[in-house]
Amino acid sequence: MNGKQDVWTAVEAFRAQYPQELGTLPVDVLTVIEVRLKLDVIPFPDLFRKYSVDAAVLPNFSGIYVDQWSYQFLEGEPLWRFNRLRFSLAHELGHIILHRDLVGDLKFACLQDFWDWTRRYEQSRYGLEWEANEFAGRLLVPVERLRQDFDTFVARIRGQFPSWWTNAHLRDALADQLAENYGVHKDVISCRFDREELWPTP
Repeated sequence: MNGKQDVWTAVEAFRAQYPQELGTLPVDVLTVIEVRLKLDVIPFPDLFRKYSVDAAVLPNFSGIYVDQWSYQFLEGEPLWRFNRLRFSLAHELGHIILHRDLVGDLKFACLQDFWDWTRRYEQSRYGLEWEANEFAGRLLVPVERLRQDFDTFVARIRGQFPSWWTNAHLRDALADQLAENYGVHKDVISCRFDREELWPTP
């Protein structure tokens, strides 16, 4: 990959393949992973304790490990935890879509071997984790829908707040409001404001 434009192109090409699941809010990434792509979602004991992640792609890219304790939240309650797990799954899906070819014919004996390889590769490339995060953010927060929501917000408040873009409280309030609709943490929405260059720099 050569930056965010390449990641965005990959996201939108992937979204076009599954418009029903990836074209509505919140994005149904779990159904795409399990039903459409037929990837395994496998509970992994102490994944978070050992690797500080809720999910990790299998070394052969045939599925995604999920922390065994977090696995129970795939049912959706509490909602904030399921939203966090949704982003983690989208992140690992990003690795599968963007980075499967990097592995080539390499064989990993265990998750630790694969984990060590990704950390070494991370130092010599654009950034595998950055790319997977950008994939997840763009996938879960479709840019056209975000632009519509953003424009609606600006049209509503610009009369009362002529310099609305300088107001950090307005930004936080909008991120909070949209986060619920998109099924993500408000920091994901705030990040999209910047990455998509929607919120002007004060």
